[in-house]
Amino acid sequence: MRQDDQPLVLVFAGYTKSRKSTLSRLLCAHTPFRHLEMSDLVRDNLKEAVGQVDIRGILAETNRIRDEAGPGALAAHLAAQIEADNGPYYVIAGLRSIADLLYLRSAFERVVLVYIHAPPSVRYGRLDS
Repeated sequence: MRQDDQPLVLVFAGYTKSRKSTLSRLLCAHTPFRHLEMSDLVRDNLKEAVGQVDIRGILAETNRIRDEAGPGALAAHLAAQIEADNGPYYVIAGLRSIADLLYLRSAFERVVLVYIHAPPSVRYGRLDS
């Protein structure tokens, strides 16, 4: 596949409450990019299994998925979605591990890592919001 046939995949990484998803949705509202969340598979599994989502459940379910399917399992799930959708532009918010980034880079030629930074004082102030 030629590089221009490959989708452009932006991967947003950063600490909790740095607004990765907010920036991704904002970008997608004004461009042809499609928003994807790295944690959607985890959240969907938790909602189905226990009916609620919390940080401890997210961590436990993420570890369970990786134990069963390998360290790049979350990225593999999103890569399959991207391939099935066959669109040109994607933003993945919430990179979970270097293994996920490496998986995406092995699946697609045009992957750009974008680190979103917010100072700790700002992020901690958002914890209640």
